Amino acid sequence: VDLYHLRLISLSVKGPDATSFENLRKFNGQTYSTYKDVARVRGLINDSNEWYNCMFEASGYMMPKCLRSLLATIICHCNYALMT
Repeated sequence: VDLYHLRLISLSVKGPDATSFENLRKFNGQTYSTYKDVARVRGLINDSNEWYNCMFEASGYMMPKCLRSLLATIICHCNYALMT
């Protein structure tokens, strides 16, 4: 799931800030522990539709078995309350 947030960040960050994975975890001089935190601070995700967007994007290229696995990962390891 963190790869989803990394992808969102890498699509929006350009220039010298996009030269390393470490730089992608920085925003306004502060280093964040997860890509999700950086994406939230940058305004790239909104808690109300984050998981819907993740599943929608994945449905364009993932096979059903992988989609089920992704859904299980979201339910088990993410804040499920945000999905409802």
